[in-house]
Amino acid sequence: MPENGFPSDDHLCERCGYALRGLSSDQSCPECGNGVGESDPALRTGLAWQNRISPIAWLATCWAIVARPTRSYRRLRIGDDRGRRRDRCFLAIWALLIGLTWGLSRLDRGWEMAIDWGLGAAFGVVFLTYIEAFGVAYFSRKRGWRVPWPLAERVACYAAIGWVPAAIILWKLNDLILDGSIKHWWPQQLGPWTLRTEVLVLTLAGGIGILWFETLVWLGVRQVRYANQPA
Repeated sequence: MPENGFPSDDHLCERCGYALRGLSSDQSCPECGNGVGESDPALRTGLAWQNRISPIAWLATCWAIVARPTRSYRRLRIGDDRGRRRDRCFLAIWALLIGLTWGLSRLDRGWEMAIDWGLGAAFGVVFLTYIEAFGVAYFSRKRGWRVPWPLAERVACYAAIGWVPAAIILWKLNDLILDGSIKHWWPQQLGPWTLRTEVLVLTLAGGIGILWFETLVWLGVRQVRYANQPA
């Protein structure tokens, strides 16, 4: 066994969940063939934002999550409860940016509407992110995955950049609804444009927009569901 104690009795293959006890780090997992050394918790060096709070680290983390989500979540540091403030800060920045964008887009309709829209958008991002985190923690417990609440929260917070498509789609769609232009090209074969139709269209558009966020969360869960805690 290596001097760092990896693998030990509670270490699993991070690809398939096979127990690695009795194997050395230079062997392969008997179940999936993945190298045992690739499940070493020492490889989870953390995202740039986990290691340093700065504008450059924030941009680097955003780019990593978008361009290489699987690799990024494979590097996600876990078991560090002190880092949860940074996770929440990452989410808060995205909620603030989306809220500001929505608010500024309504300035032509008055400050009151701009503030309402901005706060509503920011609150919606945070609220729905935590709903997702609760769902991840619940289903992980049911399936026997190693994704307790703190880790589920971390995965969801770093997937917050996935709210951008939903925010843009709903923003533009609301513009079309508010200025009445959507009624002019709405196919009459689908029936008249009513409040019920408006709600259904907004719900459908939001569901489509949320797919990127959901995808990032799922990719993250797949990379941490058998994650090994550092020594």
